[in-house]
Amino acid sequence: MQLRLGDKLSFLRVGGAHPGGLALTKAFLKNVKIDRNSKILDAGCGTGQSSAYLAKTYGCSVTALDRHPIMLQKARQRFCRENVTADVVQGDIGNIPLVDESFDLTFLVRSLLQNL
Repeated sequence: MQLRLGDKLSFLRVGGAHPGGLALTKAFLKNVKIDRNSKILDAGCGTGQSSAYLAKTYGCSVTALDRHPIMLQKARQRFCRENVTADVVQGDIGNIPLVDESFDLTFLVRSLLQNL
């Protein structure tokens, strides 16, 4: 049986797994125009670390998308713990179950742990 990345991360109880972590997210977003009216899709949100940061920092509308139910559960818990509002959607980034062109920015960071 081959485990998917989300299974591995949830088993290891990883809180954030993208390259550069939240520091890289912050550095990248400094060069992006985001305001309260922005609609952002965090594709492959994992535990929702970047989604929570976006919602708290910019007050924008965030949709957190991931295919793994445990990652989405952890994202919901993070949003509740940090008092953050974000839509949570289960789905695959290869076939996003959302309306085309409904976001101003799609945020996608591939994990370094992909090949574990």
